[in-house]
Amino acid sequence: MQSLRFYHSLFICLLFDCIAKTASDRSHTLIGLFCVFY
Repeated sequence: MQSLRFYHSLFICLLFDCIAKTASDRSHTLIGLFCVFY
């Protein structure tokens, strides 16, 4: 169950990373920090 949560958060991080590629560097940094604390 723990690994499932890990892959779920990893998927969200990858999804946000794809969105961030079209956004500014500042947004990419904020999303990165969000993923770390998520």
